[in-house]
Amino acid sequence: MPVNDTIKITPYSDMYIRVMFGNASTVVSQRAVAGQEYEISPPTPITSRNTLQVTIYAASRIQGFSDLSAFYIRDNNFSRATKLKTLVLGNPTPGYKNTAIESLGIGANTLLETLDIRNLPNLTGALNLTQCDNLINLYATNTSLTSITFATAGKITHA
Repeated sequence: MPVNDTIKITPYSDMYIRVMFGNASTVVSQRAVAGQEYEISPPTPITSRNTLQVTIYAASRIQGFSDLSAFYIRDNNFSRATKLKTLVLGNPTPGYKNTAIESLGIGANTLLETLDIRNLPNLTGALNLTQCDNLINLYATNTSLTSITFATAGKITHA
């Protein structure tokens, strides 16, 4: 899979998107309008993804990350991103595999509609999506999850 340093972010409301790549003091900022997708790139090319820390500020006001799979995320916590509608961590491309993710923090993302965690073979254990009432699409092939629990009155149509 080709390396892409760009993060595509769609804000839930008008805001400044602020992203810090690595532990540098440089923060990339972009004024953003609700519902429009923005591409945020690091100020310098990324040389190592194994130790890269990406911090996205004001996560509670973001509705979508179109594709984070190229970043091979390890540690994560999306529980504060309560306006997320789309979260793409995996990828269906042949040969793609992110072995770094072993657990996933989703939390009470009641607006989440699509979750893509394909080809994360070390993602293990149980995935609790009971507080994701609006989840419609879950793509979870090639994971090591032992169980997935959906919301009782959820909208899931594709799993």
